[in-house]
Amino acid sequence: MVEGQGSLLDHVRSGGNRELQMMAASGLLPLPPEELMPLQVELARGLDVEISQRATESLRKMDPRLVVPFLERRAGEEVLSFFAAEAEHPLLIETILRRRDVPRHLLVDLAVRLPADLQEILILRQDAIIEEPGILEALERNPFLSGYVQRRITEYREHLLPQGQRPGYAPAGPYEEMSDEELAVVVVRTKRKTNYEKK
Repeated sequence: MVEGQGSLLDHVRSGGNRELQMMAASGLLPLPPEELMPLQVELARGLDVEISQRATESLRKMDPRLVVPFLERRAGEEVLSFFAAEAEHPLLIETILRRRDVPRHLLVDLAVRLPADLQEILILRQDAIIEEPGILEALERNPFLSGYVQRRITEYREHLLPQGQRPGYAPAGPYEEMSDEELAVVVVRTKRKTNYEKK
């Protein structure tokens, strides 16, 4: 970060110039997305109602094509939490679901309200489900739970979860995490199968 950008961020965060804060909330400051978006999230979570609303509205209206690259790799937990709670575009939610290091509690929060196609993305996150079996319970509370995902939940409880987490069930064997390429292939196959079953 160059000195001028650092100084600009400091001025906004200091709260001494409300007009500057409003510009930041609106996404009008000359900052790269990886610096501006976290700043907007800070303002959206702030106590000033007008600035908070302005920042939230601006973030919601951002072109997903600009947001996705940041969410994929560089966004911190606060930014991921914001978009998990506020985003409506399925591409943004899918990006959060696919991110390997996404905080597991965010997946639990999302699971209860995902549409069927995004449920199928989440149910493939075996690594996350092993770490946080509550994802399965949250999916079951989803009023739009698909039959396909319900069957996978049953299978996971029987064969995937460690014995200590599911008394009476034995694990199927050592788990190997899929690569991004393998996950993409499985997603395509899953969608094809689901479309066939719905016919």
